[in-house]
Amino acid sequence: MGVNLKQCEHRCSNTRPPCGAFSFGVHSGGNTTCELGRTSSARINQDPDFDLYVRRPECDGEPPEAPSLQRPHRLRPPQPPQPAASWADLRAQASLQEAVETSPPPGSDA
Repeated sequence: MGVNLKQCEHRCSNTRPPCGAFSFGVHSGGNTTCELGRTSSARINQDPDFDLYVRRPECDGEPPEAPSLQRPHRLRPPQPPQPAASWADLRAQASLQEAVETSPPPGSDA
C-alpha cells in the first residue's frame, strides 16, 4: 500500500520549491496514489476517485490562536419583549396626537 493523505501533504510541503497542488486517491484495490504538481493544472490526475488539494502558502505554519470562550460583556441586561399594542391603544394615541396638533399654542387667545 502507498502513502496516506498526511504523508502526501507532507511530501508536497517539503519539496523545494513546495508543490502548488497534489492529487490523492485510493484505487479499487486499496492502493493509494499521491501525485505532486506545480499548480492545479490539467497534468494532475483528474480521475473522479482522486481528490485535488491546492496549497495556500498563506495558510502554512501554526494555526491562529483560538478565540476566547468567555461570554461577551453586555452593557445592560436584555429587555423582555414588549406586548403588541392593541387597536384601542393605537386609536387613543392617534386621537391624543390629533388633539395636541389642533390645540392653539400656549399663551395665545384662541
